[in-house]
Amino acid sequence: MGSKGGYPTQPPSLVKLARDILDDGVSLVAVDDGAVVGMRTSHVIERSAARKERPSMEELLEDFPEPHAYLTRLLDSLAYPWQDVFERDPSVGRLFEMYGLAVVGSHRGRGIATELVRQALKAGKAKQDCWLQGVNLFLGKNSGRGEG
Repeated sequence: MGSKGGYPTQPPSLVKLARDILDDGVSLVAVDDGAVVGMRTSHVIERSAARKERPSMEELLEDFPEPHAYLTRLLDSLAYPWQDVFERDPSVGRLFEMYGLAVVGSHRGRGIATELVRQALKAGKAKQDCWLQGVNLFLGKNSGRGEG
């Protein structure tokens, strides 16, 4: 049984969001002996497709389960990078956003995260004429599960 993000069912809005990100073709997965051991999520945002305004809490609650809506609202208050970049620089037409990086505890310290970032940068460059924006990097020595 696959993960449902802590929900009893897979919310369609989150499934669509994940599929859109993966369909963009610039996210990466590290596999060791058939098991996923790391992931780098990225996507390209076209100026023409970027929202002009941050979504309201009401809009987020219509699209996402409550915990994700609140998390999204919090992250939007900290950084809404694509809109900020597009507002500051009219010459930017596309933005390559790298926003999630994780490696399982048993495989940390082996250069997997470094290689995922290198390969993500290559994928972003392959999209050509993208402004690079790194948003979030989630790494830690202890994931809360007792790994060191």
